[in-house]
Amino acid sequence: MIDRVPFSIEDEAKSLAASNAEASPEITEIWWFPDNEEIRLIEVDSTLPGSDEISPYCFPPDPIGGVHYRIAIALVKPEEKALPVPEGWVGWDEAQRVFEREAA
Repeated sequence: MIDRVPFSIEDEAKSLAASNAEASPEITEIWWFPDNEEIRLIEVDSTLPGSDEISPYCFPPDPIGGVHYRIAIALVKPEEKALPVPEGWVGWDEAQRVFEREAA
């Protein structure tokens, strides 16, 4: 019998955030919105076109790629952090900044 290895959603969220930040140097911040079933991230990038709402892109789990939870990632400009988060997400006040790029 193979023991199931518990995968921490927080650890996977932070790892995904670090990978995304490394791949996209224009990302200045990444916020994690804790949830027990889904990795929920908002990535802040000033080079994006503007929007009037935060709409996440959703992806299924990818255990082979090291992600064992559904993923929802939204991209926003810095000034759009004032917009409401998607329905069902915790608010900005409960989110955790898991990445912040140092100023050059």
